[in-house]
Amino acid sequence: MLHAMQVTNTQVDKTLESLSRSGPTAPAVEGPLRLDALLDEAITRVNDLPTVRRERAEMARDRLRAEQLPSAEALADKLIGRLVCDRLR
Repeated sequence: MLHAMQVTNTQVDKTLESLSRSGPTAPAVEGPLRLDALLDEAITRVNDLPTVRRERAEMARDRLRAEQLPSAEALADKLIGRLVCDRLR
């Protein structure tokens, strides 16, 4: 199974730019990107995910033990960024 890497903010910005362009090379997007639709899709995809990668879960446990929690904004940025970039697949 191929695991997706974490996307960077630059990749998200480039993806959003690509999705907003019109023309033969731009992917078809119906209407404006809506945050509520992206969130619904993110929740659906998270619920459909396969089993957790052990090494990633262990890293998260270590951060929790060390009380190194990500901010809500950083977490949301990663989740929405991954979803936005996945729209190009």
